[in-house]
Formats: sequence, C-alpha cells, structure tokens
Amino acid sequence: MQISAKPFLSIAAPFIFFLLLGAVAWHSYHYPDYGIDMLGYMENIAALETSNVNEIHAAVYGEVRSRLPEKARDHLLGLDKGTPDLQNSSLQDRASNPRHFAEFLPCFAVRPLYIELLHLFHKCGASLVKATVLGAVLPYVALGALLFVWSQRCVGSVYASALAFLLAITPPVWNLSRMTEPDCMSTLWVCLALYLIFERNSLTAGLTVLLSSVYVRTDNVLLVLCVLAYLGVRTKQVDKWKAAVLAGVAVASVYTINHFAGDYGWRLLYYRGFIAPPIAPGEFVAHFSLADYERALRSGIAALINGNFVPYLFFGMIGYLASTKQSMRKVFGIVIVFSAMHFIIFPLALDRYLALYYVVASLAAISAVPVVTKHAEAEIKAGVVA
Repeated sequence: MQISAKPFLSIAAPFIFFLLLGAVAWHSYHYPDYGIDMLGYMENIAALETSNVNEIHAAVYGEVRSRLPEKARDHLLGLDKGTPDLQNSSLQDRASNPRHFAEFLPCFAVRPLYIELLHLFHKCGASLVKATVLGAVLPYVALGALLFVWSQRCVGSVYASALAFLLAITPPVWNLSRMTEPDCMSTLWVCLALYLIFERNSLTAGLTVLLSSVYVRTDNVLLVLCVLAYLGVRTKQVDKWKAAVLAGVAVASVYTINHFAGDYGWRLLYYRGFIAPPIAPGEFVAHFSLADYERALRSGIAALINGNFVPYLFFGMIGYLASTKQSMRKVFGIVIVFSAMHFIIFPLALDRYLALYYVVASLAAISAVPVVTKHAEAEIKAGVVA
C-alpha cells in the first residue's frame, strides 16, 4: 500500500538529515582515529614548505607530542605495549632519526591531490594534525550529501533522508570520517564519478572526475579500467579507441605519480602491508615471495568471510536482483568486479579498501526499496530531485 508523504516532510526531512550528519561529523572531528599513516601525510605537508629534513621532523613530531592525546601519542611514538615489536621499532626510529623518517616521504607522496587538499587546510590555519582530520571529516559530509542526492532519485526526499543517514552512520562508512587517511576523499571522488556517469549520463564530467581519482589514490586506476571497458565494449557509449586512449592516460598517470614521488616499488608496498613496516625504507631491500602472497591471500579471504563483506553482498544482491533502476545495477556490477580485482592484486581485507563496495551495495539495496510514494514520484517527474 502506498503512503502519501506530507509536503512539509519534504523540507523537514532533508533539514534533519543534514543536521544529524553535521552532528556526526562534529563528533568525528573531535574524536578522530590517529593512524600511523597520518605521520606520512603530515610529513608530506611539511615537505611542501621546507626541504630540510630536520625541520620537517621537528614540525611533525612537535605536533605529535603536543597536540595528540596520550594514548595516540604513545602509539605513534612506538611506546604502545600492545603493538607488535617490529612496528614499535620502526615508529621509535622514525621519532628519533630525521633522515630515516624522511625516507618514508615517497611512500605517501603518491596521493598528490589528497596532500594538496591537506596543505590547503594547513595554509588556511589548521595545524598539521587538524589538516589530516579535516581531510576526512569534510569529504565525509560531502559524501553524505551525495548519498542523500543519489537515494533521493530512488525513493524521494523523505525516505532518502532516513536511509542515507542510516548508511552514513554504518560503521564501515562512518569510520571513514575518523581515519586520518585519504580513503574518505577517495570514496567521495569515485562515487561522484559513478553518479555522474551512470545516474546523470554526464560522461564528460564523470570521466574527468574518474580519471582524476587516480591522483587521490593510484589504485583507483583499476576502477577507471573497469568503467572504460564497460562503456567501450558493453554499452559502446564511448568509442573503443577513445576508451583505450583514456585507459592509457590513467595507467600513464600512475607511472608518472610513482616516478615523481620516488616510489620504492611493489615489493616494499607488499612488505609494509603484509609483513611489517621497515626501519629505513630507502635503504631496505624488501623480499615478498609467492608463498608470502599465498599466506596473505588466505588471511584476506578469512577476513572477508568473517567481516562485513558477506552482509553487504547479501543486501547488494537483493538490490541488484530487485531494483528496477538499470543504472544502479550497472554500478553495482562494475564495483563488484573492481573490488575483486583489487583484492586479488592486494589481498588486504580492510574496510577502508572496501568502502566503495559497501556504499554501492547499500545504494543498490535502497534503489530496490518498494516505498516510492506518490509524492516521491511527483518529485521525480517534476524534476525536483537532483
């Protein structure tokens, strides 16, 4: 039975949604999760203003010691007794040796757009620590707004307000706002690209955003290739030769970023991800064998089974099978392929690497919710929905 939503709810519900979203973001701003990688991004911000390794080291660790709560400070200084010894040794060395600390610069310089955003916040008056916090909180607010707009096209503004907020506060999505990492910004960037391409049919704008996502996280190149393959081969919305050229630009961008960042290569990346952080990466010869990969793959599969992957797959498949929106089904199919490729290449089953999958699976489920009211239909037909 269809239920007619009252007109005033169309105004009140979005207002309440953004009010609650702002409250969640405010909480995340004051209670972030200070991860180890934050040191690398703070270091890269400081390196944009000075090339002196001692000054960079002093700027970063001056803030670590003065601006972080005790528990987070001890963790980043390698004094946390609950942290593995190899990780503590690396953190302690970074805190005491400016030259070794500087050798970690290339490991994080491969996120140029993200670093430039953090540097902008820093130039506007934020400390190095707060710049990394804002680099997650503000994209989270923008991502929440995008989730609302996308959901609104499926179920109208009233239901979208409730469903988009529930999605925004699910742990895998909400945690993006607390992590001082580029993952929230990356998720926002690629979601916007997929929305423009498949929901709004804005190929030029969408592909521009999608290609630029490589400069937020280089592993987004896999999604670029998946989308271009779909548009060029399956739907033929893009000429094959154009899709091939754009794919070449995306892949070349990754090589360009890695070259100018001074990236140490895939062996060190895998060693850092699956074994332990090194003491001095610029002087370290990393070894990562096929047997190491097999162990990582088995561990990753176990983590997928025991984590959030299966529940989101359940809801995503319900959406894929029940939704009448072909655009949402296309997006979910592409993201499944992208997520599988990413996991096979780098089998670390952390929620931050699966954030796009969680968001799209949830949106697919929302698109299948059979609650489109007469008022929502009227909104959509009248072009009120964005």
